[in-house]
Amino acid sequence: MKLGVANRLLLLGLLPEQGNILTLRVVREARQLLEFKADEVNRFEIVQSGPSFRWNQEKAEEVEIALSDAALGIAREAIKKQDAENKLTVVHIPLWEKLVESMPST
Repeated sequence: MKLGVANRLLLLGLLPEQGNILTLRVVREARQLLEFKADEVNRFEIVQSGPSFRWNQEKAEEVEIALSDAALGIAREAIKKQDAENKLTVVHIPLWEKLVESMPST
């Protein structure tokens, strides 16, 4: 799945921090794939200021992230839970479209 900087950050924030051991292993692997590598931080000019991130939008292209089916299922359930609790914001729309609307139902 191709993801840009904003969607990677949102997805990292949506993944659960608690769960059973199998879920946590899948989440750990997904986090490792979603985290920014040193060359991406430099290339995209990513800067963290407190809890906020900035990056050069002209340089930050989408990157193919090979999330497993299990990780995609966990991410899909996490964003659906946020939706059910009315906790999504407009910045979540592109991620919702990728995770929920453009993926076959499981």
